[in-house]
Amino acid sequence: MLSYRDPAYIRAVTLQEGFRRNAGLAVHDAKNRSRGLTKYIQSLSRVNRIQKQSKPGLWMINFRGHEVYWPVRWRVGRKARIIFDELVSPYDAWVNERKTFSSGSLTARVIYAIERSILRNADLIITDSSFQAEYYAHLFQVPVEKFRVVRGSVDESAFNQAVQPRKFDFTEPFVVFTYGTFIPLQGMDFILSAAELLKDVPVRFLIAGGKGEKLAHFLEVQQSRALTNITHIPWIDFTALPSYIRGASLCLGGPFGNTAQAQRVITGKALQFLACGCPTVIGLSRETGEIFTDRKNCLLVEQGNPGAIAAAVDWAVRNPQDLAAIGDEGRRVYDAYYSMDVLTSSLASLLPVGMQ
Repeated sequence: MLSYRDPAYIRAVTLQEGFRRNAGLAVHDAKNRSRGLTKYIQSLSRVNRIQKQSKPGLWMINFRGHEVYWPVRWRVGRKARIIFDELVSPYDAWVNERKTFSSGSLTARVIYAIERSILRNADLIITDSSFQAEYYAHLFQVPVEKFRVVRGSVDESAFNQAVQPRKFDFTEPFVVFTYGTFIPLQGMDFILSAAELLKDVPVRFLIAGGKGEKLAHFLEVQQSRALTNITHIPWIDFTALPSYIRGASLCLGGPFGNTAQAQRVITGKALQFLACGCPTVIGLSRETGEIFTDRKNCLLVEQGNPGAIAAAVDWAVRNPQDLAAIGDEGRRVYDAYYSMDVLTSSLASLLPVGMQ
């Protein structure tokens, strides 16, 4: 179904692959092939064609499919079951996380009403943690029994421990890598402050991504504080990303932002880092606190605390002999909770009797 931002958005790719791994299940692809407004036309035209030809009994609407939900429901009718992926709530993101709209504004009320109508109408709702499910059920007054947890995963053919590490030419021997869109959940400002605390330690922070005002703010703060131990790369091609991860001494997975959402999730990039067997700094949340152990399978730090991030990096610099084992254990946690095998099994449990 619809893919957020671009057709290769990892949540859509892994869910589709997970369904295809279930033997005997015919999977039709209605996902868009381009970005921008044309993606809606592409997805809906594919839905129309598939409905005419096959009349599937089960539809999955991927994140972020809020914009196409009602046209799809009207086209496929009530006889077909719809599984809706509430990976992230637009209302919660725009109103509670990013403060784009105030909760009392007309725009916020309209978004809320539309989103609640979708969640109440969908036959099943999936999200990536039990804490997200509980929160969304309460926020939108939807029975929590409608929710199922399907944790995230990664493209394991690309993100794995066999990837050749990239060689960096920094003067510092220890490279700390992360990337992101610089949304509040990620806590990039806290990473900046952590880098400032470590300005006298031989560490190079390599940070990629970001755009617009958020990136401009980041670079302005970096310059004003004279943080010469940070190198920023505007963009890394997805195919090259695993080599950067494998080449780093340590990766910052987060979330570090200490927002409400950050307390309920693990980030997608953290899963990529873990899958690559790279030692990873992970922000303590309700989700990660149940799964990870500090200095065993990750470096687990309090969110919203630059000192905690700096202390974890400093410990890693001083204990390089322990990092490979932490990375290996992190990969084992990934295999146990976030692998494609786990995702495939989770999706199989959603299938009606006769489809399994």
